[in-house]
Amino acid sequence: MLLLLVTLASSCWLVFPRHTVEVELVKDAVPPSFRVTGDERLKWIWVVGPAHTDIKTPLLWKIIPKDNHYPLVKELPVITYGVVPSGWIQETPSDGSPPPSLQEGNLYGISVVTSLNFNGRLGLVIEHGKAKVSKNNF
Repeated sequence: MLLLLVTLASSCWLVFPRHTVEVELVKDAVPPSFRVTGDERLKWIWVVGPAHTDIKTPLLWKIIPKDNHYPLVKELPVITYGVVPSGWIQETPSDGSPPPSLQEGNLYGISVVTSLNFNGRLGLVIEHGKAKVSKNNF
């Protein structure tokens, strides 16, 4: 009986794989650069902040793939906040202006959403002129 349960559980793992997408800080300068990893197709990337407990956190920057072509995460270059990668367009700010600068002492969140609606998140805080990973992932 135990062997049957183990076999069924491992079969379900193969049929229903775990979908993950992660965001990793790769350059701590301001503006920061980050890498997205995983095996999914990406729908959009956005940055919110600064975080406040009493108001909704504003959307600072959102980029989406051109022509609704959802690229594989592994095809993405390292992304720098405010720099739109080739094959992508900036949706926010909608007038095409650069997003606001990230300010000292504030908490920001980077979120990525895949075509299957899985999310990857990274919280950043700006300290001493550098971006640092925060335990708060929004």
